[in-house]
Amino acid sequence: MDFFRKHIARKIVIVFLLFLNLFLQTSVAAWFSPHAIFPNFFVILTSLIGFLNGKKAGIFTGLISGVLIDLYSTTPFGFHILCLVYIGYCSGYLKRTFYHDDVVLPSLLVGACDFVYNLVMFVFFFLLQGNTGFNYYFVHTIFPDVLMTMLVTLLIYQFVHKVDQKITAYEKGKEVERD
Repeated sequence: MDFFRKHIARKIVIVFLLFLNLFLQTSVAAWFSPHAIFPNFFVILTSLIGFLNGKKAGIFTGLISGVLIDLYSTTPFGFHILCLVYIGYCSGYLKRTFYHDDVVLPSLLVGACDFVYNLVMFVFFFLLQGNTGFNYYFVHTIFPDVLMTMLVTLLIYQFVHKVDQKITAYEKGKEVERD
C-alpha cells in the first residue's frame, strides 16, 4: 500500500485527467468555441502538472498527452509527443518560482507554452512546406488559440491545484479534507 501511495496514485490520477482532456478536446470544446478556435487542453494540463509537480511529472504528462494526440491526428507519429514532453520538462523547471495560489501567472505561463507549441506547428507544418503567411496564421490561429487557452486556464487552474493538493496529502498519508 505504501508503494502505491507514493508512486502509483498520482500517475493514475494524471492518466484519468488526460483521458478527461481527450474527451474535452475532441468533443465538448467544439460546442463552446467560436470560429473553430479551441483551447489546447493537453498543453494546459501538461504545463500545469509540470508547474505544480516538477520535471518528471511534466514529462510523464507530456508523453501520455502526446501519444493520445498522435493517435488521433494525421501528423507523423511522435511529433506531438516530442513537443509536449519538452513543454512538460520546461514547465517543471518553474515548479518553485511562483506562488501556487496565484492564478494569473500560471495562465500567462500556459499561454507562453501554447504560443511556442503553435509556433512549432507553424514551422513544421506550414513554413517547411513553403507557406510563408505567418501574419495570417498568427492573427487567425495562434493569437486566438493562445487567448482561448489562457482563459480556460484561468477557469480550470483551481480545480487542478485542488486535485494536486489532495493527491499530495494522500501520498503523505494524511487524511484528506472534505470540502
